[in-house]
Amino acid sequence: VLIFLADVLLAFIKTKKRYSPIRNCLLCLLFPILFVIGKIFIYGKTWKEWIYYVVGLIILGLFEFLFPLISHRKEKTYRDKLIAQEKIERSSNFELIDGFINFVFKRFSGRVVLVIILIIILSPILSYDLGKSKAIRQEEFLITNSYPQMVILKIYGDKLIAAPFDRDSKEIIPDFSVINLNNIEPTVTLTPEKIGPLKLRNRD
Repeated sequence: VLIFLADVLLAFIKTKKRYSPIRNCLLCLLFPILFVIGKIFIYGKTWKEWIYYVVGLIILGLFEFLFPLISHRKEKTYRDKLIAQEKIERSSNFELIDGFINFVFKRFSGRVVLVIILIIILSPILSYDLGKSKAIRQEEFLITNSYPQMVILKIYGDKLIAAPFDRDSKEIIPDFSVINLNNIEPTVTLTPEKIGPLKLRNRD
């Protein structure tokens, strides 16, 4: 998806400057770089949520800039190697994508198309990451006075999603229950406590 966005960007950017394969490689990496930066910004110190994307970005960068050295040894200069690799990538396998991009850009404004594609693709990803980041960092939860004690994970109107938890390991035991506030026992109380951040315990 990110490489497709890069193709759209390359089609959108029309310049009279001298053709530069290195610049094109950097543009191909632009959206993956921004995507990884966004992940790091959203999750912060929770490095396990973004470290794999960083590794993937490094591998992608190495592929973009080092693979042509191996696959096009006959070419004399590094620039020629990059051009040869780009021609392969723009071969018949990419004709459908390029044809679609050219058709859309002829019918509509390129800037509008780029913005719409970005919104459609990135909005659900951003919403998911923001919600997950908030859940990971949350420290205060409502706790029941029942036995075993339950932590309230989500509230939907008069329905509560609850689960038992381990205070020592800060783990949620994956045995979820739905509590109806209209049918809750009068003796059951909900008290806010700082017990997080919590993580889900793996099932045995």
